[in-house]
Amino acid sequence: MPEYLSPGVFIEEIPARLKAIEGVSTSTAGFVGESDRGPAPGVLPPVGAGGGFAITPDDAPLLVTNFGAYQRTFGAPADAPGPDRFLGHAVRAFFDNGGRRAYIARALRPGFAFAVHQLNQGSVTRLRSTVEVRSGSNVLFLSSLVGIAPTGPVAPLTPAGTTTVSITGANGAPISAGPTALTAMGITAVDFATGAVTVTVGAGATPTLLEPDRVIVRFSSATAPVTPAAGPRFYARSPGDWGNRLMITVVPADRPPVAVTAAIAVATDIIQLQSTTSLYPGASIMLVHGGAMVVTQLTVREILPGSRVRVSAPVNNVTVAGVVIVREIDVTVEDTASRTTEVFRGLAWTGNAAPAVRRRHYSTVINQRSSLVWVEPPWAFGGSAEDPATEAVMPVNLNGQASGPAPGSGADGAPVVGARTHIVGVDGGPGLRTGLQALADIDDVRILAAPGETQALVQTALIAQAERLRYRFAVLDAPSDPQSVNALLAARNLYDSSYAAYYTPWVEVPVGDDTLRLPPSGHVVGIYARVDNDRGVWKAPANEVVRGVTGLRAYVTTGEQDVLNPRGVDVIRRFEGRGIRVWGGRTLSSDPEFRYINVRRFLIFLEASIDRGTQWVVFEPNAPDTWSRVVDSVSAFLHTQWRDGALFGRRPEDAYRVRCDESTMTVDDVQNGRLICEIGVAIVRPAEFVIFRIEQITGFATQT
Repeated sequence: MPEYLSPGVFIEEIPARLKAIEGVSTSTAGFVGESDRGPAPGVLPPVGAGGGFAITPDDAPLLVTNFGAYQRTFGAPADAPGPDRFLGHAVRAFFDNGGRRAYIARALRPGFAFAVHQLNQGSVTRLRSTVEVRSGSNVLFLSSLVGIAPTGPVAPLTPAGTTTVSITGANGAPISAGPTALTAMGITAVDFATGAVTVTVGAGATPTLLEPDRVIVRFSSATAPVTPAAGPRFYARSPGDWGNRLMITVVPADRPPVAVTAAIAVATDIIQLQSTTSLYPGASIMLVHGGAMVVTQLTVREILPGSRVRVSAPVNNVTVAGVVIVREIDVTVEDTASRTTEVFRGLAWTGNAAPAVRRRHYSTVINQRSSLVWVEPPWAFGGSAEDPATEAVMPVNLNGQASGPAPGSGADGAPVVGARTHIVGVDGGPGLRTGLQALADIDDVRILAAPGETQALVQTALIAQAERLRYRFAVLDAPSDPQSVNALLAARNLYDSSYAAYYTPWVEVPVGDDTLRLPPSGHVVGIYARVDNDRGVWKAPANEVVRGVTGLRAYVTTGEQDVLNPRGVDVIRRFEGRGIRVWGGRTLSSDPEFRYINVRRFLIFLEASIDRGTQWVVFEPNAPDTWSRVVDSVSAFLHTQWRDGALFGRRPEDAYRVRCDESTMTVDDVQNGRLICEIGVAIVRPAEFVIFRIEQITGFATQT
């Protein structure tokens, strides 16, 4: 009750007496099956969160709203689907036949594995992309001098067995190729006066020149030290063979240098720059300065006003202004099969704990944005912004070329011969449900299908979930090649449920130059959605054209359907001049009250809509005023259904009734908090048998 304590004007909102009930969607499908790739519910990422970086598992089951979205995530349908890869074709048929939304639960075979590739890490100095070496010269110009001491030895230019090297003559003809071309050649010293690396060719190992004047060398080289297979691990984003096709390339980012605009005082750690927009605390930088081309590796400690930065260590006096280059990496991930490429530029790579570094770090960016891989750095974040970056933790491709997982590291798992329990899945609790069990978490699913799964184990699980959750309906596929009508009935007779329908035969669909025989469930579920959206869930999903089908696995005759239809086997038939159509609309129930699919599905629609639309009643006073409001809301909803043609009757009172008063509740009910509302509806039945009775009449009117 509002309080009126001081004089004034009080504005009060009065809630509407009638709270409208909105009809729920009945056309959202849930499919379960095997696919080439994609997120699988209940499967944890191979990378655990920790060390300062976070992993967010991909959503699964995943909602797709068109077939293109399915292909991008789960891969293209199998060219030869075999006994267990019908999911992609069924989803395509669903959208072709009018479906709009589908949740996909990918099921994984036992023995699945994530493809994994561990990069090298360390310091790599790369030659410029094209370097000319003239006859008699021993100088190579490099893109960076970081990590090279003035007099210290440097690792071989092309260690044997690790790098493929091509030496090409001036006219483009190859001289030699392979890791043995420059096996004995090594870089021995650095000449800072020229900014070049002196090359000494070992005895007896001088490359043969096609022409006496020059060769062109195209390759990259490691300087030191590089630790093979010690860098970050890249995991395929989802399990399966597909991950073995991934290729990963890591190269230094090509960041423009920032000019140093003032000489640096002796032993100071502050540098005046032209701009600091590309710098951030914790950034690894190169300071290139002095007439002798001295290179200093530093870490940005603080961004100061006036385009100044404080760095991790004092810098000696600089008489000639130089430049600062931010040291970052670019990572490219390519799926060579689908030709999908992801490029991530300007990534931090150090273990610095500064927030700006962690936001830009390759593990943060790739794990948030990539649809192809997860990445796990080989260490935890922990350094401070004052710690200088170390070359030892930079991820690299040793030879500058893309590299990928070891063959066989990713696996689909062995084909399942016996019970297909992986399709049914297991209920491991929230976030750990697999297969069909994972679809139980999605409230919006109204139609269930496991395309091509004809085992009683799977179909019983589909029916059980539909009955347990009440607001969904299962579409079942008959065996692909039943030997007889009796064999077909033997498979169908295992079930008795009003929450499922059984369809035969399988359909023929052109795919490229081939014709595939596919289960009908994907097409049928799409027809359910099409009829729901075009007409209404109260209309039987029968006498509807099956799109995208050119033939049937078997052509059922009228005599055979005379046996199948009364048993609840819905037949797909071909009619001359009318195409291929669904020619049955019955459930698997032996109860005549729920014989027709549209009756059960319309009740699902009513129950789910009233359930969702009357949640406001909970904890309202259990009194006549509340009862009256409930009756008004439900009656208004049912009146709309009657006007749409879903309820039978010439008048509203013939089509439905709603009661919520003393006649539906006892004193004991009220005292125990129970509000009981009774609803009666006259659902329209389909005209399954259209009968015209014709009699002859004479040509003379009766005279009176």
